[in-house]
Amino acid sequence: MPSILCRAAICTLAMFAISACSKEKAASFEAPPPAVIVATVKKESVKPFVEFVGRTQATEDVIIKARVKGNLLSRLFAEGNNIKAGDLLFEIDPAPYQSVVNQRKAAMAQAQATYDIAVIKWQRSSKLHKAGTISEMDFDVVVSNKISAEAAVEAAKASLEAAELDLSYTRIVAPIDGRVSRSLVSVGALISPDSTELATLVQLDPIWVNFQASEKQMVETQRGVEQNTMQQISPDDLIMRVRLADGEYYGETGTIDFVDNRIDQSTGTLSVRAVFPNPNSMLLPGQYVTVNMTSPQDSQALLVPQSSVQEDQQGKFLLVVNDQQEVEKRVVTMGLRFGINWSVKKGLEEGDKVIVEGLQKVRPGIKVNIQEQTTKAFDTPKA
Repeated sequence: MPSILCRAAICTLAMFAISACSKEKAASFEAPPPAVIVATVKKESVKPFVEFVGRTQATEDVIIKARVKGNLLSRLFAEGNNIKAGDLLFEIDPAPYQSVVNQRKAAMAQAQATYDIAVIKWQRSSKLHKAGTISEMDFDVVVSNKISAEAAVEAAKASLEAAELDLSYTRIVAPIDGRVSRSLVSVGALISPDSTELATLVQLDPIWVNFQASEKQMVETQRGVEQNTMQQISPDDLIMRVRLADGEYYGETGTIDFVDNRIDQSTGTLSVRAVFPNPNSMLLPGQYVTVNMTSPQDSQALLVPQSSVQEDQQGKFLLVVNDQQEVEKRVVTMGLRFGINWSVKKGLEEGDKVIVEGLQKVRPGIKVNIQEQTTKAFDTPKA
């Protein structure tokens, strides 16, 4: 019995000894700090830009209407084609108006004949009046008839011109260069002046793009000028581009040609318009586009890769390694995106080391082994 107790005591002591050795061994093999890749933040030259939702508008948009009443005789254009100013589009039956012109020409000839006779009588009476063979009253009647006949000629002439003008209105021509719509009336239809729309005509080159700038953007721009963080920039100096629905930029650049003189009270925005060359008619009226307005002046900004930016309930943040090789959480205010990079407006300083790889292995407060990024993440085209 004593021998059994002795053996049990020996086994217990051996287990305690083994446990103590295991703890000392585990302590001697503590895991090293995780390795991460960092990028040292520095200021980069960028061209600030802002983007808006815009909509295209034709620089000229004309509704074609008739100016005289009549039956539509013919349509003389291909629907949807480009046409030139002066091209004949529609023709209204000219017969009734030609008849009126003929009547007015006859009335004009009659008035002219009456005037010619009045002139002859006036010339004859003038001689007799000088000789004293006719009275003053009779001579006054002759002069009055001459003046009345002359006025009748002018009235007949004006009436003829009005009839000829109405006749010319039976030929409806394009007032501008542009692209014509489909015909809105059929041949043979009775056309009423001013009430019946025949077609529409839009000028596509150049083309306008309208967009709205927010009140906040206007205030920030003005404050930057006042604080000398940016120079006064003329609207003509801004680089205007549009991005189409497929994500690609339109090949032509434009200029701002209109800025409204007041903020819209209902939307808190300022109406702005840019004009773009459109030689191939790639942009059509009513098209939604993204307007990119870029400053011609370079500006300094702190850039970080977009992949290094995280977000929680406090907002966007970065993980930064301090001088003690410890991870810190920095809540930041982000600015514009430039390619794969994102500018930081607040919360980061030049020279800070931002973790760009290995984010899933770390948390704030732990020590890390850092390695500088070998490829320069900031070498991306500046928008």
